[in-house]
Amino acid sequence: MTPTDQPTPAELRALRAYLACGSVRDAARSIGLAESTIKGELRSIRSKVGARTTAQAVFLLHDKLAA
Repeated sequence: MTPTDQPTPAELRALRAYLACGSVRDAARSIGLAESTIKGELRSIRSKVGARTTAQAVFLLHDKLAA
């Protein structure tokens, strides 16, 4: 991953909320964003890290999520 491919703080926040809540709907409600925003942030993260699924992105970003 190059520095420009790094997930943004907003993307990581959306991913953390998704992991904590278990669904896009609940993640959106928990951080006050639209479901479409959460979906877009997750899509962007998957693209940046070359993951086909959100689960794969979580695996690839485990060190960043713990910080």
